[in-house]
Amino acid sequence: MTGKPISATSGKGGATKRVYTDVVLTIKPEFVKLLAERTKNHEYRKYKLQKTVERVWLDETAPTMALMHVVNLGAPRVPGENVPKYGYPVQGMYRLPQPLSSGAMKKRYGFGPPQEYMYAPENLVKGEPIDPMEVLY
Repeated sequence: MTGKPISATSGKGGATKRVYTDVVLTIKPEFVKLLAERTKNHEYRKYKLQKTVERVWLDETAPTMALMHVVNLGAPRVPGENVPKYGYPVQGMYRLPQPLSSGAMKKRYGFGPPQEYMYAPENLVKGEPIDPMEVLY
């Protein structure tokens, strides 16, 4: 994986620049806890992300309602005939210095929690760099 953002504009008038190395994903807090504990080592989804995706920003649903972690992903594996079609191995996990609430996300970066997932806005990736984050593994 390159680590170099691949991006494009989207939205009205091309106002929002997206980075295709990063995805913002909605996830239940209990699954984030399992990932942090390393009890869970794959993230399973029904859909396949673009091959350019290296990191996933985990936007936790209620009661947390904040973006607090980022994970590095490996190439997807197809586990078989079960409902989640793609298993993404989690190869590393980081914690943001400060949780990013839904309101703060909207105010600072111009987007709210996605329904399922979205390719990350470039201003989020640049505004919340990985380097100062706490490395969990």
